[in-house]
Amino acid sequence: MIPFVIFGLSLLLMVLTVVLWIRNEQVYRYRIDLIERVYDDRMAAIYGRPNQGLTWEMIRSVSYDSMVWQFWRPLDSFYPDVSADG
Repeated sequence: MIPFVIFGLSLLLMVLTVVLWIRNEQVYRYRIDLIERVYDDRMAAIYGRPNQGLTWEMIRSVSYDSMVWQFWRPLDSFYPDVSADG
């Protein structure tokens, strides 16, 4: 009985590790895209073009870790005012 419990827990931990690994990659790409968009928005403001009002504080308001660990939430739900498709 105990070997089955240990095998089941090991399998569960392996699945969770893979899920978090995939989620970490998704969060990384999403945040890099947001950083590029904020940078472009700030550069547009410098040159007098209209901007979208994106700020660095918006990115800092949600931690990277919370985005990774809350893997059941879609990434767009962390920043509801900003769509990912730019």
